[in-house]
Amino acid sequence: MSRPRKEKSEERGNRITFRLTDQELDNLKSKSRKSKISISDFVREQIKNGKVVISKNNKSELAKASALTEEFHKIGINLNQIAHHLNSGYDFTEPIANDLISRADDLRELTNRINELLEK
Repeated sequence: MSRPRKEKSEERGNRITFRLTDQELDNLKSKSRKSKISISDFVREQIKNGKVVISKNNKSELAKASALTEEFHKIGINLNQIAHHLNSGYDFTEPIANDLISRADDLRELTNRINELLEK
């Protein structure tokens, strides 16, 4: 049984040929390898987005991302508890307002930490 045909909009029937120096080709191959995608996909990403995000799949980065995800989850739980409390008819008191401000500060701090990780 053969593979189903692609939709007309998904077909890649156009081919482009261009020349590179040895150094340019080595550079392109290196960047596509670092991105863990084919040269064709790398060039397509460059055309679509103007950039290619190179993934750094090392264990320390994944551990940091996992820890940040856990912190976001905990903050989300706190916000849900506050929303439930307010939706149950309780008054919006100063301690609740302070807790919301504190959670917003936590979210800002986490966002900054994530941006720092992404810039590395």
